[in-house]
Amino acid sequence: MSLFQPNYEAEGPGVPKDEPRKPGITRFFILWKRKFWNIVSANMCYILFSIPAFAVNWLIGFYLICFMYQKEEAVPAGAWLSIISFALTLTVFTGSGPASMGMNYILRNYAREKNSWVWSDFREKWKENFKQGMLVYIVNMLVLAICLFGILFYSVNGQSFVFTIGKWVLIFCLAIAAMMQPFINMIVVSFDMPLKKIYKNAFLLFLIKLPQNLAVFVVGSAIAIGIGMLSSVYAFSAFGTLTTVLIFLFMFSLPHFMWDINAFSVMEKYMIKDDEENGD
Repeated sequence: MSLFQPNYEAEGPGVPKDEPRKPGITRFFILWKRKFWNIVSANMCYILFSIPAFAVNWLIGFYLICFMYQKEEAVPAGAWLSIISFALTLTVFTGSGPASMGMNYILRNYAREKNSWVWSDFREKWKENFKQGMLVYIVNMLVLAICLFGILFYSVNGQSFVFTIGKWVLIFCLAIAAMMQPFINMIVVSFDMPLKKIYKNAFLLFLIKLPQNLAVFVVGSAIAIGIGMLSSVYAFSAFGTLTTVLIFLFMFSLPHFMWDINAFSVMEKYMIKDDEENGD
């Protein structure tokens, strides 16, 4: 059995055809255990295809470090190291265009309890969704750039009430954009829609189950940020190898799998079933 072409004919009783779907967190752990190495493989594919996005995010981190320490004589060594952590973590939230669609198609199939051949399906969906994936990535980066510029502007030019409100409004907008991303990815790989409708539907799906979506997003974010921080803090310690292993095995696919199970369950209830009832 190869890592990217797992054997789906393993011995065992399998999953009963009419077995009721497990709820919430129980279902996540059951599917994660069942598809563990496939999800790890999807994580590795994502890293391979996301090198350009890592480079862009590294440049953003480099600019932020230079901005933060512009009045200092020297930049601490730890600050330069944190750029790598920042770039990795940012890629979890902004995605990397077509690579995000490739990984999320695979994770969506696992959320539906369907099989997926990691390497071939990843490449196929990377090509198939290249145009929309790039458009989504460009929109994400534009939103990030505008909000970051505004936050830095408001932070530097005073502590007035208006500037403080403006800064927090932009931070709120960034958070909303990040929380919409799993729904955007899920819609792109599931429907043929223009970009405007993708964002409209993603926003509505995010709002319709707001407490649930927020809770799942916070947990997934904590995993991604935690691994990112560990990679920076323990880079040159005995735990450095462990953090590298965590990045290659879990950093991207694990939080996205958590988000995708939630996103698909909401989408299935409010979009897929509606389409079926309307005869679409």
